[in-house]
Amino acid sequence: MKKSLVESNIIFLAAVCVLSLIIYINTVDSWFTSDDYVIIGQLAESGYFYSWNEASGGFLRPLAVFSIMVDYRLWGFEPIGYHAFNLLLNMLCAFGVYILTGDLFRAFHHYRGRNTAFFAGFLFLLLPSHAEPVVWISARADLLATCFAIFSTIVFLRMLESCSGLRGAFSVLLFALGLAAKESVVMLPLIWLILAVVYKKMKEKRFSRQGAIVISAGIAVLMVYFILRKILLGRFIGGLGSDTHTDILNPGVLVNLVRYCVRVFIPPLDEIWIASVTFSLLAVLTVIVFRKKLYRKFMSKELRLSLVSLLCFFVALLPVLSLKIGVFDTQSERYLYLPGVFACIALTSLVREAIADDRLRNVFMVLLLTVSALGLYTVNRRWSVAGEISQLISGQVSEFDPASSVIVNLPDHYRGAYVLRNGIDMAATVFQGSIRTEEPWTVLHYHGINSLSDGYSVEFMRDSVYLILSDSAYGFSWDQESEYLFFDGEAMVKIRGRT
Repeated sequence: MKKSLVESNIIFLAAVCVLSLIIYINTVDSWFTSDDYVIIGQLAESGYFYSWNEASGGFLRPLAVFSIMVDYRLWGFEPIGYHAFNLLLNMLCAFGVYILTGDLFRAFHHYRGRNTAFFAGFLFLLLPSHAEPVVWISARADLLATCFAIFSTIVFLRMLESCSGLRGAFSVLLFALGLAAKESVVMLPLIWLILAVVYKKMKEKRFSRQGAIVISAGIAVLMVYFILRKILLGRFIGGLGSDTHTDILNPGVLVNLVRYCVRVFIPPLDEIWIASVTFSLLAVLTVIVFRKKLYRKFMSKELRLSLVSLLCFFVALLPVLSLKIGVFDTQSERYLYLPGVFACIALTSLVREAIADDRLRNVFMVLLLTVSALGLYTVNRRWSVAGEISQLISGQVSEFDPASSVIVNLPDHYRGAYVLRNGIDMAATVFQGSIRTEEPWTVLHYHGINSLSDGYSVEFMRDSVYLILSDSAYGFSWDQESEYLFFDGEAMVKIRGRT
């Protein structure tokens, strides 16, 4: 049996490697974008410990920054190494989902669910909502934190079976490393508690004393983490501020919840045909569930894993429910990376119970995996284009002096893939080999690009500059001798002001 399990693991890993290379081939050498410039630029200028104080933007993610620092030492300003490590982490997470699903089936059902575990791992690998966290170098924190969270949960489950103190300690250590990568894993002790309670009922045992100790240790680690945040950053809650993260009672949270549920399996809705096919497959599954009246059996032994996984999905979403995710573009997809682990387990376990015939079930899952892969490959192209635009603009802007030049407009994102929302100063200097000046670039307007055909005429931008500067809001007027730069959809164009 062990030999068979090892062979299955090898087959899964080999398939994951091949699929990853195919799906991400169009982004593996994509140029840096947005926050990439800020993080890597600060590492180049200030060193690693900039991330341990308020200069990091209010985020305490020392492990994630350390991994990027290692990449910087190895690759400098060549993006391919950074992307390769992100891909490696994504593959490791998919492998973890495969292992975790198998362990949950053995713990909850007393029988093996190898095919379901395969499908769960592959579905996680191919989710269309994974374009941002995998391709965007700055989303490394989400990959690392999720990876540690997955394997921490695997070790926790195996600790419940063996009551091993060593496994319990290792689980808590992995959780601490996840926190050091990103605060998104703060709800993991609650997820452990849910799994431990259900495990106790399934096994008809008393609540594990060892499990209680490990969960308590996880909460203690969490408290230490928040104290460190307060000492180092002056705040308990993340860089977006306590008002944003704690506004969980706002009615808009319900809207955000719907948006997250839509986007977890479905690509951005502007990819109409792919989104429609995915939605149709999920609608078919819903019809099957209602025809078989499976909703009446959610508390049954057979469907308990689906219900528990769905509950864990919602718990993992709690830290980000006050934040919006793009429905028609890819913005903020990284917030779905950790919750997506439990969404994939919930869906695949539900399919197992809803479609009894092995052949039909396999056909359904293969169709879902295929359309997910097509959606992910298509969305990845956005990030490739965003990188091209980012490299073009940073190279051209580096030729001008920020003291006597004004940037009229910069692309914030291309169909949700961030371009230059942040980092134009680093992009035009540190990354292009120019001398860094203390004078920051003045940018009058950031805008999204929904199509490469979006263009702006010189006359239109000249009139816009005149209107924007007419109230001297930026301390100078259109009459000043300045060079005004704007992105016309293809390149940076220069307009010289009047003397």
